Amino acid sequence: NHGYMVYATGNRLYGYNFRKTPQECTLLHEFDAPVTCLKADYDTSEKYLDMFYVATYDDSRERSGIVYKFQVDDNPDSMSLTQKECWDEGFLKIRSMCYKAF
Repeated sequence: NHGYMVYATGNRLYGYNFRKTPQECTLLHEFDAPVTCLKADYDTSEKYLDMFYVATYDDSRERSGIVYKFQVDDNPDSMSLTQKECWDEGFLKIRSMCYKAF
């Protein structure tokens, strides 16, 4: 449904804009630690606002997990991120995320 793809390698988050001509890859954000998990928001009331979550973890420090919430701002000519929230709670390494409504 979107004209872009978001992916991570190491501590960098990239976006690939399929709608731009010529198509290009853009560095969207650089973190202090490697990315361990990406999760698009398909379940909450914000699912149509292009929200997604990124978890990072620094192996050199114990309990150094951080979770970020971003919104993708895109159009056919460009894409960028807006950081909405950050939870620096000293999480263990996060490898997957899921949402459950009660």
